[in-house]
This record gives sequence, C-alpha cells and structure tokens, in this order.
Amino acid sequence: MIDFTTREKKYLPVKLFDGTTVLLGVPKKKLYTKIVSLKKLLEDDTDIENVYDEITETTAEILSNNKAGKEFTAKGIDDIMDIEDMSLIILEYGKFAGVVTGDPN
Repeated sequence: MIDFTTREKKYLPVKLFDGTTVLLGVPKKKLYTKIVSLKKLLEDDTDIENVYDEITETTAEILSNNKAGKEFTAKGIDDIMDIEDMSLIILEYGKFAGVVTGDPN
C-alpha cells in the first residue's frame, strides 16, 4: 500500500539574502509548465528586457512554493534580486525538479 501520510517529501533549501532559508517543494504542473515556457522564451528572444517581468513573476512563484507557505511577489523579488540571482534560482529549481521526477523513490 502506498501511504501518502508517511511519505517524506523532497525539498530544495534556498538561503536568501536576509539569512532566511526557504524549503522549496516540487513544482506542480502549472509552475513546471511556466518554467519550461520561460526557458523556450529565453532561447527564442535574446532581449532580456522583453521577458524581465516573466522572469520576476516566475521567480516569485518558485520561491512561494515553499514548505512554510511564505508568499513572495514579483515586486518584492525585483527589489532584492538582480537578473543573475533570478536566473540562478530558476536554473537550479529546474534541475531539482528534473532530479526529483527522475528518482523513483
């Protein structure tokens, strides 16, 4: 029997600039689709300015997908992170999601 009440979830720990650590959960379909779409958009459009809002919104959604339920906004992310920081979060979170979906346990 599969018992989801005892199954341990996997999380990606991310330490923010203020020292707070958020534990990011595995993305659901909507967020995963948004990450994949953003990747395609970045590959097709070399002008970051055209997709900057999408990057900040996606970063906020990724960080909001945390165990504690803390909400992040695109405006708040834009205030504390630059494009390099946001890109790193999106990239590492995408890798995390890929590893988790590839692991049968």
